[in-house]
Amino acid sequence: MIRHKQSRTCIAAVKDKRGRIVMAADRRASWDFSQAQAMPRPKIQKRNGLLLAGTGDGYLCTLIVDLLHVPVNEVEDPDTYMHWTLLKEVNKLLKAKGFVDQHNQLRIPADSGVEVLIACSGRLYTLTIDNPEPYKETPGGLISIDEVSLPYASGCGGQLAWGSLLTTGLLGTMKAKERLTIALTVAAEVSPGCDANIDIEIEN
Repeated sequence: MIRHKQSRTCIAAVKDKRGRIVMAADRRASWDFSQAQAMPRPKIQKRNGLLLAGTGDGYLCTLIVDLLHVPVNEVEDPDTYMHWTLLKEVNKLLKAKGFVDQHNQLRIPADSGVEVLIACSGRLYTLTIDNPEPYKETPGGLISIDEVSLPYASGCGGQLAWGSLLTTGLLGTMKAKERLTIALTVAAEVSPGCDANIDIEIEN
């Protein structure tokens, strides 16, 4: 059985004073906590006006964050763009990479799954790819896109980072980058799936 690299990590996002989303991620990649490394490049990618960063199955993260065709959004509102245009591209990519069953329907293996944070026009969405019925002989697949409120954090250190962001948000004096740096540092102190190699990107 092929085991994909599990990119256990911490990804967090807040808004700055100009209304732009600022996103941070560490560089941890691990295999069930028994083996780990720092990735050689940031997990966050800025592509055609979007920020993307993923946690979960390493191969699926690479497909969505690095290889997904991201059309330029010139006319659609963010909801229409995310739920129609981008979702269609995700389906197309997964099927092209072999995530299909004998009837050419989407098939996500039981040990795979990913959550990708996507910043689009000052709004944050989560793209989740998962297998909701892992015990069936022919696993299915589910792709969902949901808008989430800010601050937001995901990954094995997500709850720790989220708590930190809520706390620093009450102060009202810290810049977005400072809050994110503290949040990911806290996650790295506690969670073995996180490290303190932090990259931060801001929406255009």
